[in-house]
Amino acid sequence: MTAERNRPDPSRRAASVLGANLAFAREAAGITQADLAAKARTSRATIALIESGGGDPRLSTLVAIAEALSVSVYVLLLGKSEVNKLVELVDRVGDLADARRKDKDHELLQELSSSQLMAERRRAARMSTDLATNLGFVGKGVAVGAAIGTMILPGLGTAIGAFLCGAVLAKNKR
Repeated sequence: MTAERNRPDPSRRAASVLGANLAFAREAAGITQADLAAKARTSRATIALIESGGGDPRLSTLVAIAEALSVSVYVLLLGKSEVNKLVELVDRVGDLADARRKDKDHELLQELSSSQLMAERRRAARMSTDLATNLGFVGKGVAVGAAIGTMILPGLGTAIGAFLCGAVLAKNKR
C-alpha cells in the first residue's frame, strides 16, 4: 500500500516526462528558455514551469512549443514505455503484415474511414476493433488504438494504433 501511495499519478508522470523532454529538446536545439518562449509566443516562466515538471500547460501552448522546436507534440510526451512500445513495434513489423491485406472487409474499412459522413467513419472505427482482434491483438487498448489508427491509415494503421495503445499480439498469432 505504501508503494502505491508513493507512486506518482499518471498526470504527474506525464508532466515529469514532458518537462525532461522539453529541457532536452530545447538544449539540443541550442536555444534558451527565453528564445523558446519568444518563438512559442508564451512566457519564459511558462517554459521554466513546464521544464520543472510543474504546471498543466494548455494544448495550444504545447502545440506552439512543439512547432517552435520543429517536433511533434507526441515527441515531447514520449516516455520510456512509449519508446519501448515503438522498439517492439519495429521488431514485430513482420507480424503486422497481415494488416495490409486487400480483402473485401479492408476495402470497406478504407471506404468508410475516408467518408465525409461521421456515421460511416464511426462504423469504420467499430469495424477496426474486429480487424485488430482478428489479427490477434488483445488488451484494453485494442478498441481505442484500432479506431484512431484506422482513421489515419486503415489496415496497417489499425494494427499500429492497437499496438501503441497497449494491445499485444496473442501468443498463438506470433
